[in-house]
Amino acid sequence: MEIIGPERGEKGAIRYGLNYPLLDKRGYCTGKNLAWIYAWNSEAAAKADMLQQIKLWGANSKRTFHGKMAFGIGSGKTIDAWQAGRFTFMVNNPQPDLPTPSKMEFAEELYRNGAISGLFTDTGNVVHDTDRDGVPNERDKCPGTAPGTTVDANGCIKRDIWISVSPDHFSRTGDIAQIEVRLVGDSTENFSGKTVLLENGKEKQGKVTDSSGLVKFTVKHSDKNRASYSYRIRTERFTRTITIPVIQLEAALEKNPLTGKPYTGIIADGKTGIKIIINTTGVYKGLLMVKKPSLGTIQCNGSTAQCGTIPLTGSKQIILNYFPPAYLAKSYLKEKIIPGKETRQIVTDAINTGTYYLNSGRPPLATRVPVEFTCKYPDGRTSTFAVNILLTRPPVLLVHGFTGGRTTWGKLQTYLGGEKFDPVIDTYYSGNQGIHAQSKSLSINIKRELKRYRSMGLKGTRVDVIGHSMGGLLPEIIFRGTHVSRGISES
Repeated sequence: MEIIGPERGEKGAIRYGLNYPLLDKRGYCTGKNLAWIYAWNSEAAAKADMLQQIKLWGANSKRTFHGKMAFGIGSGKTIDAWQAGRFTFMVNNPQPDLPTPSKMEFAEELYRNGAISGLFTDTGNVVHDTDRDGVPNERDKCPGTAPGTTVDANGCIKRDIWISVSPDHFSRTGDIAQIEVRLVGDSTENFSGKTVLLENGKEKQGKVTDSSGLVKFTVKHSDKNRASYSYRIRTERFTRTITIPVIQLEAALEKNPLTGKPYTGIIADGKTGIKIIINTTGVYKGLLMVKKPSLGTIQCNGSTAQCGTIPLTGSKQIILNYFPPAYLAKSYLKEKIIPGKETRQIVTDAINTGTYYLNSGRPPLATRVPVEFTCKYPDGRTSTFAVNILLTRPPVLLVHGFTGGRTTWGKLQTYLGGEKFDPVIDTYYSGNQGIHAQSKSLSINIKRELKRYRSMGLKGTRVDVIGHSMGGLLPEIIFRGTHVSRGISES
């Protein structure tokens, strides 16, 4: 929410302007509109102002809103302003493409927050849900849950166990891996001292969780003939099974310069590729057979054709290039990406400067593509290994025109979100800035979104930009003018 003021209003009142986003039932932004809150010296002065507005617009404009004096311009039940205590609230007319119900949503949301903030006493039936987890305050036993957290009927985090394995495979006899098991749930629940069992056939390990609900197991690759190890984890009422494969060759994606760790995926934009680095240390002879992935292609030896078979000649690395398809259909996008601390900080900083994401910057959805390889040794033995690549769509930056604003793209943002795109809206043409300065702002926003994706382990060099009216000129200036940004290309 953007706050304007305080500034001196009419007849001595102090007014504040609010650029406020509207949320639908799914939590998606449906619009942004400007409202004014007038603070008067007394309740009598506020009532006098409201009566004057009703007189100005005629008797038919008189309304009631949550039992309070209000007026609305035109027929129907539309509310344009109301008075509560020594405050009057005015909702400006929306953009022409914003329907009347969205305006009423805005009025209801403004009223609700005014009551929560204590500007006036609510005499109606406003449901207060401060942390927006879907559970009203009066029934919320765990207030203050983080945005996007899955909660139970009491508003508390659902009880579960989280398991991680590092590394996620064995390569050679003697390799070790660490399995971490953490109990999670209601922050008031004590998960310390809980017994966790790890079973692998007849072998069993039992440990007790620490004060944070965490326990760690160390396992070892001790049988050279094993292709994988299966472990069953039991604690409380949960049972999980995990498998750690044995891989003689290792494959990883190129390193992410932002994190220093390998990427986990890539934006599918039809142009950007990502390197697959295969560690062949210790394998001096044989053939590496590359299986065509279900999506995209793998290229090698400078050819644009799908890579087939590569002779192993004793080099320590083989570098291949994976190129995803130019477009991902909605049906593919089913996997959720879990954002880390850095991603959440990027989103928070952007929101604080006026950026509008769906669901407070929910991560994009992705699809997982296994890229499989088979090594055939001279003695006839074979070993198969794979690297998983997450594919996602580019972020979509919606750029309004000179007289537009958040509401220009409100309905389109909601629609694109329902179609599993990641639409982002920023504010342009604010203040006394020329079009070249606005194009520079767009360039900065593009870089920010690519950085947000990199912080989630996703390589990307391109975004989609949709511009309306003069908003369509900003990308042209970036691509053809003086504010060209390295790494941003026109498609």
